[in-house]
Amino acid sequence: MKAGKKKAAWVGVFIMSMAVIAATAVPSAAQDKVHEFKIGPSISWINYEEPGLMEQDGMMYGFFYDYMFNPRNSTPLANALFLRINGHTEFGQVDYTSTGTGSMDDIDDYMTEIRAAIGGNVDINDQLVVMPYLGIGYRYLNDDSSGMVTSTGHFGYERESKYIYLPLGVLAKTSLENGWALVANIELDIFLDGEQQSHLEDVSSAYNTIENDQNEGYGVRASVQFSKSSEKFDFLVEPFIRYWDIEDSRTAVVTCGGTPCALGYEPQNESTEIGVKFGAKF
Repeated sequence: MKAGKKKAAWVGVFIMSMAVIAATAVPSAAQDKVHEFKIGPSISWINYEEPGLMEQDGMMYGFFYDYMFNPRNSTPLANALFLRINGHTEFGQVDYTSTGTGSMDDIDDYMTEIRAAIGGNVDINDQLVVMPYLGIGYRYLNDDSSGMVTSTGHFGYERESKYIYLPLGVLAKTSLENGWALVANIELDIFLDGEQQSHLEDVSSAYNTIENDQNEGYGVRASVQFSKSSEKFDFLVEPFIRYWDIEDSRTAVVTCGGTPCALGYEPQNESTEIGVKFGAKF
């Protein structure tokens, strides 16, 4: 199956699952804790593509954390506002294919993300709370093929990607029957700035590290979280999808032995990550 069709199939399954969840949910009364902390493992499939040039995909394994301070009903101001800090860290390996430089398997990838947001509580009715928010986020990805060689004899090198963005989203929160609760989340990530570092010195010591500025792009993400209450903590499961579309970077100078010899840029690229989190909520 081609990457585009596979991506569309995954997204279709996710959207259909969310529709089934929404249609079968039986709400009661939404409840909030002043301090809420979630932590647990995650597993996901990630696909990175520079259309017409190359593609990488593979499995990622990691953990997530999520803290929310939501002092509802203490003061009028506190009743309206909440603070949230969340993030995740993942490790994995991806396979590389390209139109001109062959293929390569088992490239080590590492990704981490941290975000902080402030938002509000809007009681739609006794059964539903809607929570819009705005924050700041940082995403770091390391893709390291240094010391590796493709099927056509091209040398790999380490690549580092850094994004700064504004997460603008909304949570919809409700309680279900028998101790179950549901939180749906949809978010637009407003891209502020990015930098792509390509360590060409891994190919030859005569080359420099290229630093390409990225200024245009956006991200979208969505998730549906189910949690089941117990005496000590709540168990949760959360399927999610994250998508980024970043435009061509600015060009940067490549040096050969300290002398400018070429210009390099980071092509327009898309990344899609689909996975599930499992965890505990305290």
